[in-house]
This record gives sequence, structure tokens and C-alpha cells, in this order.
Amino acid sequence: MTLPNNVELLRAIKVLHISDNPKTRATLYDALLGSTLILPLANEDVPTGQVDIHEGLQLDLVQAHNSQGDPLILAFTDMESLTRWESEPLPYIVIPAQPLFTMLSQQHAPMLMLNIAGTIGGEITQVEIQALGQGLHPTAPNAVDTESIDEQIEVRITPPHVRVSPHLPTYLKQVFGKYEAVESAYIFSLHRNNEPAALTLGVNLTGDATDIDTILREVASVIPPAIVEDGLQLMPLQGEMLDFVQMEFPAVYQAT
Repeated sequence: MTLPNNVELLRAIKVLHISDNPKTRATLYDALLGSTLILPLANEDVPTGQVDIHEGLQLDLVQAHNSQGDPLILAFTDMESLTRWESEPLPYIVIPAQPLFTMLSQQHAPMLMLNIAGTIGGEITQVEIQALGQGLHPTAPNAVDTESIDEQIEVRITPPHVRVSPHLPTYLKQVFGKYEAVESAYIFSLHRNNEPAALTLGVNLTGDATDIDTILREVASVIPPAIVEDGLQLMPLQGEMLDFVQMEFPAVYQAT
């Protein structure tokens, strides 16, 4: 496969860094969906250079960690960006971004980091990967999952059943502080009938149902679910459920 240069994607990233708004994000997501990326491999059984993707090839994608300790899969827009990070020859694959996002979403892979050693790049969260794998913008309807409870379904709420990053409260403060409608947030495990427990971020919001859904989707598009090990669903809290959660669990975010 021909090596990419991703001129349009690099231009979209530059513009987003200057002005982050819905229009520039939409342009970035369009550029991502039309891009082809280079991913270095940690496989020891393949030669250096471009590796053809074929059935049976077990991909061992190179990973790193961000400043919060969250795992990142490394991807690059062009060979110059790859060699800026690692000048020694190494194996790599070249793959269109949308099928890559689909594969990563199915594998519940961590965040993707574009051009880790360069000035033009950034992190792509699991929520963004999930939506882009469907060919959608992360802020589009049906691009992310938000949960509500049917009164006919039996539910139990218990403490989190999986590890949660200690950086979560700090990150939520940075994110939720942008939304005046977010009053508080709580993390717990939600058990619905006989389904597996789901790690849930319950959010106490002001506004009507339409506003709540919009805010949840916006929040989901910027929270990196890699800060937890098993994924994270968002859910509005209200009525008796809100009262119960507030009595049983400490807030991981509280508006000031």
C-alpha cells in the first residue's frame, strides 16, 4: 500500500489546535475517516519495513502511556512523523483509518495517539474510536451510548466492580467544569436483570430530557474511557435513583 501523507488531516489538526469548535471538530473527523495511518508493530517475528496485512497475522501494536498513565496505541500520519519518534527501522502496517477504528472498537482497545513525537497530533479517545468505526462523528446521534432505565427492568447498584483510575476525579473536574448543567457525578456498577455488570458514570444534570441527552453525548465525546479498564457508560440520574446514589456513593465530581 502506498505510504500516506495525510495533508488534509494534518491541516485539520492544525486548525483545531487554533480554534476548537463544532465546525473544526467536524472537519477533523471527516479528515480522519478519509485518512490512512501508519502503525508500528512490536511483533518480533516479522521483518522491518511495511508488513502486508493478511489473514492469520497477529498484530502486536506498539503502545505507550500518556501523562495520566493511560495506555495509548501509537499511530502516525506519515513516515516523517514515524521516524521522528523512532529513527531505527521497525515493522509497521499501513491501514485505512475507518476499518482500523472498527477493529480497535471491537477489541475494546485503548486510546489512539497520533504523532506522539511531533507537534501536530493528539489523542483519539475510545468513544471517538467507537463512533468513527461506524463512520460517524462522535457528536452525531447514535454515535455514543447513553443509558436510561426502564421501570420494568430490575436493577441493582453496587460499588465499582473493576479498577477505576485515581486520575478520574481530576479529569472529570476539568471536563465537567465546562458544562454549567452538570451538578455532580457518581461512579458505580449497574446490574440489569442477568446482564453483566456495567461500570456507569451517573450524572446529575439540570434541564429537560432533550438537554440532558445532548449534554451526555457531548461529555461522552471528550471523556477518554481508557481511564477505566472495562469501558464506561454514561447515564442521567434523577428521582429515587439519584437520591439512592447520593446517599450510597461519594461524588467523583461536584460543581462549585
